[in-house]
Amino acid sequence: MPWAESPAQSPGLGAYILQDTGSEPGALPLLGFTLDLLWQKQRGGLLTYQAYQELGGVTGALSLHADQVWAEYVPEGDEPAARRLFTQLIRVPMGSPAATRRIALRADLDEEQWRVAQRLAATRLLVTGRSAEGGESVELTHEALISGWEKLARWVEEDRSFLVWRESLRHDMDRWERAERTSELLPKEEPMGELHKLAPLRERPSARRTDWPPPCRRTER
Repeated sequence: MPWAESPAQSPGLGAYILQDTGSEPGALPLLGFTLDLLWQKQRGGLLTYQAYQELGGVTGALSLHADQVWAEYVPEGDEPAARRLFTQLIRVPMGSPAATRRIALRADLDEEQWRVAQRLAATRLLVTGRSAEGGESVELTHEALISGWEKLARWVEEDRSFLVWRESLRHDMDRWERAERTSELLPKEEPMGELHKLAPLRERPSARRTDWPPPCRRTER
C-alpha cells in the first residue's frame, strides 16, 4: 500500500484505529494488514469510518486475513500439524474462563509444527522470536485472534477441557520441580490416565522433557 502518498482519511480515523489495535507485541503487524485491507476499500483516495466498520474493525480484518492465510498456506496434509501448533499457542490460565496467548519454544514443537510456524510467520499470522535463554519461539500475532478468528475460537471451545487439564498438569510439574521432585507430589494414576487419552489428539510430548510425566504414585484403595 502506497502510504508514502499520505492518503486522506476521515477526521480522527487514524487515532481510532490505533486505539483498537492496542500495544501488544503483535500490534504492528496487526496494524499493517488492517491498513492494507482498508486501503483496498478506499474511495477516491479517502479512508473512511464506513469502510473501516464494513471491514469489521481490527478484529474483522484479522479474521479475514487469518482465513485467507489458512486457505493459501496450510494444505490439507498439514492441517493436523497446524492444529497441534495452534493448541500449543493458547492456554487457559487456572481460575480463568478466557483463553490467552502462549509463547511456544521451538524445542516444544515437532518438525512439522515448526515448519508450519515458519510458513505462517511469513504471513504475519504468527510472530517468531527468541526466548530470554536464546531459544527460538513462536506466538500468535495478536490476542484478538483467539476470539476474533472463528476457526481458532471453535478449536478453543472444542479443546477447552484439554487446555484446562494441561494447564493444571503444567502447574503440578512446576510445583514438583520447585519441591526438588519430591515423591509426595507425583501425579496419581487416574490423572495420568487422562494424559494418554487426551495428549495424542492435541499435541506430541515435548522434546525437551524426558523426565515428565514421572512414574505415577499409586492411589491407596
